[in-house]
Amino acid sequence: MLETEANLIIFGDKQLEIFVREHRSRPNTLFINKEIDWFKQQWYTTKMKQVIDHHLAIPEHQFYKEYVQYQLELYNPVLFSKLFLMT
Repeated sequence: MLETEANLIIFGDKQLEIFVREHRSRPNTLFINKEIDWFKQQWYTTKMKQVIDHHLAIPEHQFYKEYVQYQLELYNPVLFSKLFLMT
């Protein structure tokens, strides 16, 4: 992905920024530093966790456990943060 010529806006922590700069030093890259804790502290993160936990408690919804958005703790918070990060 970092090899693309397209303009990129990347959100991440300092460790990711170092990696990005080592692999992509183009003027069409904007890196915005956001620590992982920022995503965990957003009001909607707790609400999402409650909804996910509720759905996983239903026997018919057990197949959701195989989906990446349920396996990665911050998948949904990062995904939904895009709305707030772009403003």
